[in-house]
Amino acid sequence: MPTSPQSQLAVQPRIARSHAGVSQVWLARALRGLLGLGMTAIVVLAVGGCGGGSSSLAAGLDPYLIQGNEENGYTVQRPLEHYKTAAGYAASEQNPSDAQRLARAGFQQALVENTGGGNGISYVLQFATTSDAVREQSFEFQSDSAGQGGLPFRFSVSGVRDADGFGARPVEGQGDANALFREGRCLLLVGDMSGPHPKSYEAAVIAGVQSIHARTAAQHGACSG
Repeated sequence: MPTSPQSQLAVQPRIARSHAGVSQVWLARALRGLLGLGMTAIVVLAVGGCGGGSSSLAAGLDPYLIQGNEENGYTVQRPLEHYKTAAGYAASEQNPSDAQRLARAGFQQALVENTGGGNGISYVLQFATTSDAVREQSFEFQSDSAGQGGLPFRFSVSGVRDADGFGARPVEGQGDANALFREGRCLLLVGDMSGPHPKSYEAAVIAGVQSIHARTAAQHGACSG
């Protein structure tokens, strides 16, 4: 059931989700900026809990996002979106009612990066403790994978034991692939839509996760528990 960009904006979950084969998640985030619809643009704004990406805290989270050409065909876009409060992050997802749950869950801050011209996303959510991140991954995976449309599938990421890979093969329009995983007290996600690279979007997500993990897993950083 193809939808217009305007109708896609009504659905704002955090990951790439296909509904009747039409992905509508972080694509909507990109469209808000590209179409100038007065919502959250793909820039770092000092309003609504979204602060400058140059702060030391935001810089500390940058290694946990996709860098350069780590996802073949899905180049990174800057600047980043840095959310300093649960309310600011929830509002950016058009889900303000989730702010209290995130705050109770130990949310500290988030850094979000769009990739592939709006066809992909990489984000890192920092929590107070490693246990908080574990619980949030379980919550996100259960709630988001349950809502997949199209032809749902699951996949693993070699070398990253706690990764939860899921997505939907395209039926009409876009498919998608996403992987949630943890580094210390942070929950990360890499997700891509199938449109630009229908034969390699899942492989691109896997490569991106493996690159981030290889860069950060054995290093002391902002996500160290």
